[in-house]
Amino acid sequence: LRREHPGAPVLATFTLLYEDVHPDDRQAIQRLIQKFGTEAQLIQPGTDLRFIVPCPSETPGDAFLANRAALEAVRAKGCRVLLTGFGADELVGTSEDGILKDLLRGFRFASLAREIRRMAGAGWTTGGSILLDILRDQVPPRLRWLIKVLLGRQVPSWIEPGFAKRLGLAWRIPPPEKPEFPTMCQEESFRALTTPVMTLDLNHFDAAAAGTMVEWRHPFLDRRLIEFFLSVPAGVKMRAGPRKGFAQLALSSIAPVPIRD
Repeated sequence: LRREHPGAPVLATFTLLYEDVHPDDRQAIQRLIQKFGTEAQLIQPGTDLRFIVPCPSETPGDAFLANRAALEAVRAKGCRVLLTGFGADELVGTSEDGILKDLLRGFRFASLAREIRRMAGAGWTTGGSILLDILRDQVPPRLRWLIKVLLGRQVPSWIEPGFAKRLGLAWRIPPPEKPEFPTMCQEESFRALTTPVMTLDLNHFDAAAAGTMVEWRHPFLDRRLIEFFLSVPAGVKMRAGPRKGFAQLALSSIAPVPIRD
């Protein structure tokens, strides 16, 4: 866009390099700088932010939006609008788990084994851990709840056992989740995007940025992008490989959109 519109605002990127950032992410940053000449601001704190940032999200990358040092770096650069990557993992990464569950439910064990090996090869976890997570999620909610009751894990540890027994909490059965979509590939993304934690995170980020005079925008939460991604067949998503390969390929091929006042 800047090549076609020289008068467009300067584009700068801000990346939080926490301790265990994946090598693929570092390589992507370098490719961006080399290909487009984008000015990159690399913020690398001395301590892993997951232990020092009060953030409801468990994703360390999302801690960027709640970290004072990161917000000050954006403001000091004179940026008025920040396009975040918030929601990318929920939209893209969770669909890969759903694809594996669809393969398991369809008894396509050869394809399941192949995809698990590909995901394990991306370096995030082992094939055994991936398979264990998938099998655990196949247990019906009522049965999982009963197993937790029998193991004494259903009631939170901070509730006094006698009190829980008097109120009947030890046998409380949650209502089963009714699928909204025909495939788990779609369902997993939908559930991740509509969980209450997402709303809590967005409210937390807005509060943190209130004093920085920076406007947040979350492109991955755009309804049109979500509807498009949910409509893409699972086989197409995995063709580019795991770890958001399809999303990166699709977004890199989008034609420039004219800038309007």
